[in-house]
Amino acid sequence: MTKLTATIGGGKSTRVSPFALDSLVAGATTLRSMIEEAMRDAKRIVRRLRARRRERRRLQSTYNELRALDDHTLRDLGFHRDELMSVAAEVSGAAERTRTRVQLQSYLFP
Repeated sequence: MTKLTATIGGGKSTRVSPFALDSLVAGATTLRSMIEEAMRDAKRIVRRLRARRRERRRLQSTYNELRALDDHTLRDLGFHRDELMSVAAEVSGAAERTRTRVQLQSYLFP
């Protein structure tokens, strides 16, 4: 069996068999694929965190705008001050829409 010379680790040349070299290459390939998968997972996590942050900012902005309205305007819109966070969550998409909308029907026109 022929021995090959390979540089492993800190630059030191070592004689290894072709089988051992194949094993090292296979191990490096596996390690590389594991690192690549970990990087993809990390990117997905960062994307999800950014999306949640945008959603939270949208929610907070909507809540602040509603909170700035006076009680009369809120009553005209059909809301009470106690439900502003719930309304903001629905509008921003952070919560499922549970309020029903009433559609006005005109009895004058078919």
